[in-house]
Amino acid sequence: MAKLCDRCRVSGCLLDYLGKACQHARKRECPDVQYTVADYISDMTAAEMAEKLPELLKDAFKNGVPAKTDMLDILTQPVDES
Repeated sequence: MAKLCDRCRVSGCLLDYLGKACQHARKRECPDVQYTVADYISDMTAAEMAEKLPELLKDAFKNGVPAKTDMLDILTQPVDES
């Protein structure tokens, strides 16, 4: 999956990534482009991943390692940007 900015169709965008102006422009011009779990994870540092991934993905691994399709479903879920 392409990164959020690569999926976004706001032309000539020079907005602060994930700032309020970015969110408003995407909602106005391309509401189908949403910030996903995969975007959230890719924006983390290693220390943030160590802290946040266990809680974020605990349900996914409840019954063992999820299938590739199940993991893709999890990673493409929208995340609240607020």
